[in-house]
Parts: sequence; C-alpha cells; structure tokens
Amino acid sequence: MMLAEYSETIVVEEWPAMANGGKASSKADLAFGRLLQAVVAPNIDIVVGRANHSALLAATLALQTARSERLALSEVEGDDSK
Repeated sequence: MMLAEYSETIVVEEWPAMANGGKASSKADLAFGRLLQAVVAPNIDIVVGRANHSALLAATLALQTARSERLALSEVEGDDSK
C-alpha cells in the first residue's frame, strides 16, 4: 500500500510538476517517509527475515537516490543560466 501510494504520487503529481519546472512534491515526501518508516520499523527483520529486510532496505534507499537524482536533474534543466 505504501509503495503504491508513493509511486502514484510520483507519477501523477511530481513528474508533471518537474516537467513544468516545478519542484518536489510534499505529498511524495510524506509518502516516501511512510514507506521508509515501514521498512525500518522495529522487528520488521524478524517478521520478513533478515535477507528480505536487507533487500527491502536496499530497494527503498535506491528509490530515494533515484528521486534525488531526478529532482537534481530537473532543477538543472530548469535553470536557464546553465
């Protein structure tokens, strides 16, 4: 559910805003925060297993990195001085 919420917010709100010179979506920030909280929740590694937890954490951090890179590239594209 949290991944779907984050993905939908990125696709429906943030990408169109970025294409029009906009900035990061506060809704996407909140959705990612909820996703990250779920992945790092206490005892989640026991519930899903350590290997699965490690994979979930790595994937979540990769999402964060990809978003940061997209936002940075969007700012450079929108900067007419460069």
